[in-house]
Amino acid sequence: MTDTTPLSTSVAANTFWTEFTKERQTFVTQLADIDSQLAKPGWETQRSELATRNSLLRQAVAALEDKVTQALLYLPPYDERRYRSQLEDLKASIRQQKERISPRTKFSFRTSRAKPVAGPTKPCVTENQLPASPAASASTKEPLPSADKYIPQGTSQESSASMGHEATVVDGLRDTVYIASLPTNPQVQKELLTQAKVLNCTKSVINLLPFQGRLGSVLLKNLTHCVVLVGPQGGSMFVEHCQECVVVVACHQLRAHTSSDVWFCLHTTSRPIIEECHGIGVTHYPEKFAPVETLGTTTTVDPSPPKGLDGIKASWETAGLWHTVNKYDNVDDFKWLRRQPSPHWRVISPTEINGLTELWDMLLAMGWDPIACSNSVTPMKSTVDHVVLDQVMEVVRQSSV
Repeated sequence: MTDTTPLSTSVAANTFWTEFTKERQTFVTQLADIDSQLAKPGWETQRSELATRNSLLRQAVAALEDKVTQALLYLPPYDERRYRSQLEDLKASIRQQKERISPRTKFSFRTSRAKPVAGPTKPCVTENQLPASPAASASTKEPLPSADKYIPQGTSQESSASMGHEATVVDGLRDTVYIASLPTNPQVQKELLTQAKVLNCTKSVINLLPFQGRLGSVLLKNLTHCVVLVGPQGGSMFVEHCQECVVVVACHQLRAHTSSDVWFCLHTTSRPIIEECHGIGVTHYPEKFAPVETLGTTTTVDPSPPKGLDGIKASWETAGLWHTVNKYDNVDDFKWLRRQPSPHWRVISPTEINGLTELWDMLLAMGWDPIACSNSVTPMKSTVDHVVLDQVMEVVRQSSV
């Protein structure tokens, strides 16, 4: 007979929580690995193998769902709802991945549309969680540390690769406003920049809007006291070892690791993931950089047109983000396994957003216009004005204490 005393029930529930979390993270790692294969040029040659892996993953998630059902004897209702929600996210991601691997005939026209971006329309909707262990994280992000081919040390350099371009867009900036440049090769402009990296910057403002709709994944690493603006991208945003930063991004998934006092102004189609982070703030993507009605909703899909901004709309469509639900405030903290809300992140208050509005106004006054930037082919640099930037960062620091 099963012991159902309060103490034994609590122990069983906590044990199940640990086991469930471990299995879920394994599934997320597998999803991410399949996604990384789908993002590579010529992945179609592995279609059969990827379909098999997707099928096995679907069966494993179904088995975990059965375990949840069997554990209802001692699981609190809150835990059951959380498990069910996470499993539904996993199953939805697996279904979407399956459709990418073996698309239905009636959706074949979407495949032909997606060819110019050489990657998935919504590659990271299938990556709903970040692996909790360092080893798992490393395996998920393994493709990122590739050779720098594009704009090392903040200077423009055309890539020699013909497909699947990778770049260190910025490295080592300090006290600088930097607006990135588009590739000068017309053929490269039509293809996907699969991986873009911004590394080792301090007290700088970095604008990647010229890459609108042509970005796969982006890595921000070792940034301090910086503002980074990224337009809509077709993949994931990885953030590592960043402190006192404001990041504006529209992506399919955000993953932040070992970072502190970072605010994300975010549009994402899946749950943001944080691990070993604190002082994280989230709010929706600012309309000043994507003036779309109801942008940032968490309950409905945006039905509205782009108010005549065809270039903005096109970049969101290319990235597979147009008409998608924003899950910016549904954060998963992989270092907080308790049932209470994590203390490591929160939704930014309307009062604090006013400080961000001042920052956006400052950037727009400096000529940081999203439409103009999207047509830029020349990198631009200037010395950063710290007045408003310092004020915003002070608000970030104080609110995170």
